[in-house]
Amino acid sequence: GSDGSESKKEPGTIKSNAVKQLLIKKASQILTLHIKRFEQRGMRMEKTTTHVSFPLLLDISYFCGKDCTLSVYDEGEAGIRYVLYGVVVQQGKINSGHYIAYVKTGAAAVVGTKDPAGAATWWEVSDSQVSRSSEANVLRAQAYLLFYERLARARRGGLLHLAPS
Repeated sequence: GSDGSESKKEPGTIKSNAVKQLLIKKASQILTLHIKRFEQRGMRMEKTTTHVSFPLLLDISYFCGKDCTLSVYDEGEAGIRYVLYGVVVQQGKINSGHYIAYVKTGAAAVVGTKDPAGAATWWEVSDSQVSRSSEANVLRAQAYLLFYERLARARRGGLLHLAPS
């Protein structure tokens, strides 16, 4: 209009909706995910306490570009799968608090860290205190950092077998 409110378009251009996509170029052996737990509210930062669900087994192939190397798993499916082995939690407020970690050892965890029973065990680590934890406690945690290791093969006999990719 005469008030200049209409945007001018160059001849021969067509407006259309655009899609921006970011893809992972190469999948690493270790995947670290940072969950944003702090947000700007006006002039101050605040900690968010919303629970974010996270899986024990994560396939990121949907987020990878064509150059990513897929693994073929025992059931014949291809993908880029990771198994969770660590979670960091920040307890307290934004300016003060305490960090605890959950770490998985044993089968289906980091290669070479098997416990005597051969089963996966979750541990809660808080300063110098270490105690057993449950998978359910880990999955309920308000995660701040998640640590995954790439799974080269799928389940065989109920255990996850890891091998370097």
